[in-house]
Amino acid sequence: MDTIDNKVTEVTSDTSANPETEMFAYNFRVKLENGEDLKFRVPSNVILMDSPLKGYKSANGTRPMLDTTNRLVYSPLDKSIWRRMLIFCGASLLVGLLIGAGVMFSIGKVSTIFDQNPGVPTVTEQEEQVVEEVAEVKETKEEVAPVEANADSAKAEEKPAVEPVKATAVPDEKVQAAVKYLEETPVWNRTAMEEHAALKGLWDALNTRSFRKILDKKYDCLNGSAKFKQLRTVAKQLTSKTWTSNYTSPGDEDITIDPYIKKLEALAAPAN
Repeated sequence: MDTIDNKVTEVTSDTSANPETEMFAYNFRVKLENGEDLKFRVPSNVILMDSPLKGYKSANGTRPMLDTTNRLVYSPLDKSIWRRMLIFCGASLLVGLLIGAGVMFSIGKVSTIFDQNPGVPTVTEQEEQVVEEVAEVKETKEEVAPVEANADSAKAEEKPAVEPVKATAVPDEKVQAAVKYLEETPVWNRTAMEEHAALKGLWDALNTRSFRKILDKKYDCLNGSAKFKQLRTVAKQLTSKTWTSNYTSPGDEDITIDPYIKKLEALAAPAN
């Protein structure tokens, strides 16, 4: 190898193994710390695709050329480092997505639990109850007629009230089946009651103790059942009372009607 005095150093390689191999000579130069250029020649029996010095790369970003002096610049960040950084960033992004998905799943599960809890009254039910109370007060005011100070009105007040004639004197077949179920079945089942058109919604009203719904006019056709009439009688005394939980446990769709009515009568009875 020549000295560095002439700024050119030749790096030789052993080609004795195959003397017939074609040789290529590449000229390189790198900038030293003192500002001078170090030039050197690298013979090779193959075409170089990259810089022969580790940590250096061609200044113009291409492979070394044979017919010119290739300038090398220091570049410690090789492709392997970039690949490792890309793999690390990809792994971090994947972990973040998995954590985010887990958090969203947990939030959705908690929300579903609250939505399915039948023991907590919803805002819609509370609003409906307020509307029903206002409607009841309005109906009460409309039913109170002004008293006229004359003999005819006094006589009219003395007459007993006449019950209005029902639109359907004889209940149809479906109503009769519903009345028979209420009268002959000691345990009222939600699924069985929902199969009767005249009983739809009644079991839910019993379970939530929404007595204004039980007193709704659509259930007047069920008054042929003595048990239902007994239920409505005590329900009228408890319309102002509210409950924050259901009568049955979650998943229980049976209400034994006699104990149910007795509990309501005990609540409606005046305190001693």
